[in-house]
Amino acid sequence: MVGTAEGPNTARSINTDYESLLKDEEDDDISIDNILNETYASRSIIDRFYNFCHTCAGADNGKATKKQLLSTAVEVAVAIPFNWYFQYFIHDPFCNMMFKCGCVWVFAGGWKNCNYFNLEGLPKCPWCASRWYVSWTTDYLIFALMIVTYCIFLYYRKRFNFLWRYVTPIVVYFVVGLLVGLIFKLVTGYDYFIV
Repeated sequence: MVGTAEGPNTARSINTDYESLLKDEEDDDISIDNILNETYASRSIIDRFYNFCHTCAGADNGKATKKQLLSTAVEVAVAIPFNWYFQYFIHDPFCNMMFKCGCVWVFAGGWKNCNYFNLEGLPKCPWCASRWYVSWTTDYLIFALMIVTYCIFLYYRKRFNFLWRYVTPIVVYFVVGLLVGLIFKLVTGYDYFIV
């Protein structure tokens, strides 16, 4: 087993490499600190995620219990679909509120009656008429910002209770949605916006 990773010379070769690095440190720009920092940089992402998870779980000393981690995982597993379906169901009525275009609840027909489909050439709803490379701002961008908001409030869970973590992303949906809708109105020159 000489020369294999499991052989007795492995420890000696590691020590020899370490000693040679220390000897060459004065000659080259390679220092043991640089080598350790490179290793730390690759591990720091994992460590940060680990610390983030434990902080989100409400750990007092940085070490959450399995029960805390599990309950946080369940909460996140509920929060992400909750936010997705919230924006999915509210998107069309919210579009109608901003642009008075005829969109209704998804289960009531969605955007079937939207003025996007009118044949008279009247102004078409900017959200519904947007191309694929822009339309992601009306749903995916807003959803992503809802999740980021949720994660921020989860991270500071000791300051914000369960209700805050679920209500704040909804507020973010309406604020960012109004901002995106206003940008669409200004860019397209659509006649109607909320008022």
